[in-house]
Amino acid sequence: MKKSPKGPWVIIMMALLLVAVMLILGNQSFKATEKAAFDEFNQRQLVLARGAAGGIELYFETLAGDLRALGRMPQVQHLDEAPTRREIQHTFDQAEYSYYKYEDSSGQYTREKKEEKLIAYAPIHLGNEVWAIGVWAPKEDARQLIRSAYLRQLLVVGLSLLTILLGSSYSLAAFYRTSKFLEKEVETKTGELEESHERLLKVLDSLDAVVYVADMETYEILFVNEYLRNLFGHVVGKTCWQTLQVGQSGPCDFCTNEKLLVASGEPSTVYGWELQNTVTGRWYEIRDRAIRWVDGRIVRLEIAIDITERVRAEEALEAARALQQSLIDEERQRIARELHDGLAQLLGYVTTKAMAVRLMLKNRQMEAADQHLLQLEEAARELYVDVRQAILDLNMTGQSAAGLTATLKDFTAQSSRLSGLPVELAIAPAVESLSLTAETELQLLRIVQEALTNVRKHASATKVWISLQISDGVLEMTVSDDGQGFDPDRVPTTHRPHFGLGTMRERAEAIGAEFDLDSEPGAGTRVTVRLAVKDLP
Repeated sequence: MKKSPKGPWVIIMMALLLVAVMLILGNQSFKATEKAAFDEFNQRQLVLARGAAGGIELYFETLAGDLRALGRMPQVQHLDEAPTRREIQHTFDQAEYSYYKYEDSSGQYTREKKEEKLIAYAPIHLGNEVWAIGVWAPKEDARQLIRSAYLRQLLVVGLSLLTILLGSSYSLAAFYRTSKFLEKEVETKTGELEESHERLLKVLDSLDAVVYVADMETYEILFVNEYLRNLFGHVVGKTCWQTLQVGQSGPCDFCTNEKLLVASGEPSTVYGWELQNTVTGRWYEIRDRAIRWVDGRIVRLEIAIDITERVRAEEALEAARALQQSLIDEERQRIARELHDGLAQLLGYVTTKAMAVRLMLKNRQMEAADQHLLQLEEAARELYVDVRQAILDLNMTGQSAAGLTATLKDFTAQSSRLSGLPVELAIAPAVESLSLTAETELQLLRIVQEALTNVRKHASATKVWISLQISDGVLEMTVSDDGQGFDPDRVPTTHRPHFGLGTMRERAEAIGAEFDLDSEPGAGTRVTVRLAVKDLP
């Protein structure tokens, strides 16, 4: 901010200028006053001379008779009248003349210094003769009288002007101090305003959100923050619907301008909504509000927060819920199938055996009844294991959130204790840190569960091996046993109760994995699932 050049020097210069003007005007006034005083003094001398002339005329009127009587005497010498009249004019007036000054000390007239006198002449008529009377005074004496009075008057005027000057100087000094104070205050407030403006810009630029202001009539962009500049560049001065959106031939159909004003045209409250931007393809949670701009017009302030990740998370959550519901439905179907294929048939078997035992006991076939009771005991034991295994399978579904390897370790340990079948689990360290989707982990767990169920029910195995390894970006999971094996080509895949092979294959294909079954009679069975994981995080 430029500082004002005004200061004490301006007041001093103005005071000196005022004194100079006063001296010049005083000198001119003195000369004019002196001339007027001299004229008035001459007029008074003239009046005095005329008064004296009248008195002399009256005096000499009486004397004239005596003079004429004397003039008729033969002893009086007569002078020529004409030359005398030429020496004295018929008309007289006041005038100024210079004379040699008479010095009383020397009794002589000085030739070096002449003395100016003010003289007033008046004619004296004595009969036919004209005489003259002159009244004079030294001009310097008159000047001293005039100057003394003028100086007194000038002193009064000077004191008045000095008082005015001092008052004006004090007023100017006070004005200057006030002006400097106000100037400093304005400078301070301007600096504070600029600092506040800079802080506001820094705050707006630091926001992880879009902030911009647009004219509500012309749609001209008036302000954007750094976040928006990074997305769209320098767009201030451009039209918002042409710059921030694509495929628009006019103002956007979803523009909220009309929702931001009340009926009187004044700004309303904040309006919130969500939109997917047609340029970036990202979702934003938007807050719009009409505000007064610096020039008084009403503009639209928009703050938009990127919620793309939230929307994707919501979509993923919705998909997960759908998957969960699908898995629940599938689990219900599996449980129903297990109940039908296992528990229902076994209970039917138990019922049949019980009826046979009852008949044998009635016929006192004790030895045969005992054999059937042993078979019933074995069936009840198998039924107990199936029920506990079903409960374990359900628990594994709830524990799948703990991760693939942790759930597998817990499930295989419990399954081994329940069935009495040893299970050896080998998991490579790279698999421990592998991140898989919840659906992928659940499907892999279900395949292991189905394979162990098949081994327990059909393989007559003494041991099971489960392995998870990663090689060349491929996760390979195998479940193998030393059981009796079978011929895969002779297993009808359309009949689900036969070993659940179709179910395992469908689960593998659902996560984009390959399913392979290797078995032959007397050589055990090996189930392999291969899943590409090189593109997974």
